[in-house]
Amino acid sequence: MCLLIQHCVTILSAYEKQLQSISFSPSSLETLTDYFCAVEMVRLLRDILSVPLFLAIIVSLFAIFISISAPLLHTFDPLPPVLALEMAVTSLTGIIILVSLTLYGSKIPESLLKIKETAGMLLVRNAKQKFKHGIGTETMYLLRRIEKSEIIHLSACGMMEIRKRFLLTAVGGLCTYGLLLLNFKMKDIH
Repeated sequence: MCLLIQHCVTILSAYEKQLQSISFSPSSLETLTDYFCAVEMVRLLRDILSVPLFLAIIVSLFAIFISISAPLLHTFDPLPPVLALEMAVTSLTGIIILVSLTLYGSKIPESLLKIKETAGMLLVRNAKQKFKHGIGTETMYLLRRIEKSEIIHLSACGMMEIRKRFLLTAVGGLCTYGLLLLNFKMKDIH
């Protein structure tokens, strides 16, 4: 999934560089309309990865939670080394999946935001030059549409958007449930 997302980000970054170096000519309309194909690609990727992202995030959160809760709930006095190793590997796998999907998934909105900023910069730059380059109304219309377009975020079944702040939410949830388990264990001891 990370490779698919990275490929999409590479395409968006290449488009943003192409937009920065655009020379306003009749062929520039084709370059500007390519943006809408790129947005359609992002929407398709969001729809395709919705369920797999949800499953991967849920599995990684459960893996981390289980590896946190096992030492809190076990009754052995010393933790067996095999169990400790298994919990460490399980939690590390869950953390890697969660962090990599979140960081890669948050690159798509960042790339779309850069494209919008570049379109806005082109509008401002050409407005200052009073459109001496012969920019047509179609070109201006497309630049404004790009500037006003929505930012698309990947989502996990529409329940959560993949953003960097999701990591903070996940860590907070895991800590809360870990503290609850610790509290239950303390009540059992007393």
